Amino acid sequence: MKVLAGFIPEQRGRDGLALAVLLGRQSDGELVVATVQPPAWRIPGPGRADESAWADYLREQADATLEQARAFAGDAARYVVEHHKGSGRGLLELARKQGADVVVIGSAPHGGRGRISLGSTADQLLHASSVPVLLAPKGYGEATPAAFERLTFAYRRGPGCDAGVSRAAKVAAQLDVPLRLVTLVVSGGRRAKIEEDMLLRLREQAAADLKAAARGHRRVQVDVEVLNGPN
Repeated sequence: MKVLAGFIPEQRGRDGLALAVLLGRQSDGELVVATVQPPAWRIPGPGRADESAWADYLREQADATLEQARAFAGDAARYVVEHHKGSGRGLLELARKQGADVVVIGSAPHGGRGRISLGSTADQLLHASSVPVLLAPKGYGEATPAAFERLTFAYRRGPGCDAGVSRAAKVAAQLDVPLRLVTLVVSGGRRAKIEEDMLLRLREQAAADLKAAARGHRRVQVDVEVLNGPN
C-alpha cells in the first residue's frame, strides 16, 4: 500500500501524519509525505527580482515544513513538494503521479476534539479523489493507538457499494484486521404498528443483504451488524 500524507506545520498536520505513519507501518507499505506550495510568480522585466525572492521563500518554507515531518515520521518515508494553487487539488495531482492508494490529511481546526471536520482541502479531495481519503480526528497525533483493530464499512446494497466491500476487504487483509459491515436502519420517534412492521422488514432485508455481501471474502474475517437509530 502506498500512503500519501498531506502535511502542514500545524497540529492538524501532525494528526494526519500520525495516522499515515500507522497505516503505512501496519500495512507494511510505502509512505510519501507531501507539502503543497503555491506556484512562484511569473513576472516579466524588473519584477523578476521579486519573483526570485518569492521562489526562495517558498523553497525555504517547504524545506522547513518537510523537516518537521521528517522529525516525526523518520527517514524511511519519502518527502516531496507539489506546487499548486489549491492544496486539495495539489494532493489529487500528486496522488495520480505517485500512484498512491490512499490520501491522508488531518481535520479542519474548527471541529471538536476526537471528531473529524471538513475544510477546503478535505472538500476538494472528497469530491474528486479516485482513491480513498482518510481524515484523522482532531488530536489524533497526541493519542495515537498502537494499531488498527478493525475496519468498518457502512453498507447499502448496490453495485457501487459491493465494489467498495471488495476494496475494504482487501485493505482489511493488508492491515490484518477483521472487517465489519454495518447497515443503519433509521426510524422516527413514536411509531404506529404499520411503521413497526415496515422497520422489521427493513431490518430483516438489511441482515440478508449484509450476509450476502460478506460471502466470498476468505482472506479476512467479516462480521455483519444491523444498527437502529433515530432520524
